[in-house]
Amino acid sequence: MYPQTDPRVILYIDSDEDDHFLFGSLLKTIAPDYTLQSFMRAEDALTYLQQTEQPPFLILCEVLLPGMTGLELRRTIYADEQLRKRSIPFVFVSDPVIQSVIEEAFELTVQGFFEKSHNRQQQLQDLTLILNYWQTSFHPNKV
Repeated sequence: MYPQTDPRVILYIDSDEDDHFLFGSLLKTIAPDYTLQSFMRAEDALTYLQQTEQPPFLILCEVLLPGMTGLELRRTIYADEQLRKRSIPFVFVSDPVIQSVIEEAFELTVQGFFEKSHNRQQQLQDLTLILNYWQTSFHPNKV
């Protein structure tokens, strides 16, 4: 039996500081009980995942990151048996959206791919949709 996910922690991985601020404010608006663990680099998020016993509720990640890309992070998580068995929902929120990248992401069994909107209302709608879905959906760590 693997530890259940922490229903209040969301990992957000993006190299844009403005997006971290915006995402944090959106999350406080729609889900004030959630804690945001923000990372500018995928390598730091991977270290966090490897050292944390209780997996987060959700990972939201940009594809284009300096160093290890979001796709490489997903590939690394998927290749690591311990991390893969945690069944942490992994969703890309990225810009630009490129068909070949979407195809590669889904080959790595991501659970969603959203275009990062520049409209605050659209971002709020997208984040609400993602959170509502994963709060309702069952997966191996949420029964």
